Amino acid sequence: MAKYAIYVIHNGEQIGPFTKSCIMEMLANREITLDHSAWHDKISDWLPLKDAIPDLVEWKRQREESARWEEGSKQREEKEKQEAARRDDFYKQQEIEKTLYPSYFLRADIAAAEKELEDAKRDDDRDYIQDMKDALKRVKTARVDFWRATMHKYGVCCNIDDDIIEHADLIDRFTADYGRFFKPQSAKRISDILDALDSASADWDKTEPHSFYVTLRDNFPNSLKTKTESIPRSHKPAPIHTNKHAVEWTQVVTVALILLVIVLVLLAGR
Repeated sequence: MAKYAIYVIHNGEQIGPFTKSCIMEMLANREITLDHSAWHDKISDWLPLKDAIPDLVEWKRQREESARWEEGSKQREEKEKQEAARRDDFYKQQEIEKTLYPSYFLRADIAAAEKELEDAKRDDDRDYIQDMKDALKRVKTARVDFWRATMHKYGVCCNIDDDIIEHADLIDRFTADYGRFFKPQSAKRISDILDALDSASADWDKTEPHSFYVTLRDNFPNSLKTKTESIPRSHKPAPIHTNKHAVEWTQVVTVALILLVIVLVLLAGR
């Protein structure tokens, strides 16, 4: 770096001498600009700083470019942090929902496995085809086992997949609310009911899980343990029906009494 004394006109006054490093620092701090008049003993007259020391122009350009890159890097980093936080929140929420609605998410896993199997068949990858068949069978069995466990005498103690055991609390609640009124059901029957409900609604097992038991009761009345047992109503109760004939008789009696009162009033007037 050249070493010579540099003078600058600032606010109408000559200040200095400064080294080139000092001039750079002043430019960085925005105390002066490249348009300020400057002089040093290598030039004959006062010139704008950008002409008096031409390499300062390139230095300033590189510095500003570096500053913009750093600012952009900070913004990108902050954006990545925000996106990571949103992803974490999303995954945490999904984990919570998977705990609350296991059948709904197992259904999504079934759809994903079916798509993977179709892709494997299209690629004619025999090993992958078998892997996806096994995965599809496992997740379908897990979903059936979830509902089967809610009607089993021992709940999650029956022979079911480990993936379902983690939902023991929910299974116990469904058993207490609904499943205890039913006899144990076959996997085929449960699978048929799930297929029918899936065709009718995209999210029944998330919004109206009790509809599984309603469908089972309505289509297979003998699935109930006894004829006197029924599913507790968890939604609006059935309307109360009045006795039509009783209402009509009450109206007749009322009219007769009114006529009797009128007759007595007329007789009293005579």
